[in-house]
Amino acid sequence: MTDPMPGVTTAPIFQAGAGPAAATPEYEFSEADNAVFRDLAVAMRFVAAGNAVLGAVLLLAAAGGMYLNGRGGLPSGVAGSLAAGVAVVTCTWLRAAAVDVEAIATTRGSDISHLMTAMVALRRMFTLQRTLMSLAGVLCVPTVFVAVFLIFKSYSAR
Repeated sequence: MTDPMPGVTTAPIFQAGAGPAAATPEYEFSEADNAVFRDLAVAMRFVAAGNAVLGAVLLLAAAGGMYLNGRGGLPSGVAGSLAAGVAVVTCTWLRAAAVDVEAIATTRGSDISHLMTAMVALRRMFTLQRTLMSLAGVLCVPTVFVAVFLIFKSYSAR
């Protein structure tokens, strides 16, 4: 009989208090796969750090705008603060996912567990971004219609 996945090894997983008889094999990625996961973790950390810097810049800009413009800067300050919050939250989730992606490459016996934990963090991040993009799209459509209406109204008044 041929091996269905050549080069793939499984490591026994022991559950606490269950003893060796309760061990179930878990998929173990190859060294080539682990190199891909290590590189991905580095890239994820880089993007997470970029999101943290972006969040800090947005927060400083929002605070500066509110300070310089007083109450007139409040709407843009609130919007900037919300954007900063989203950047920081996505940074946190992406960094958590990067830790688990790196753990796939650096630990033995729990690759799938680490992979699924990383997927949960990524799902949260992309669900938030999808929701915000949908909300922005919904808010953009009426804004465009109002702008077009105001433009035509100003031309008809001439």
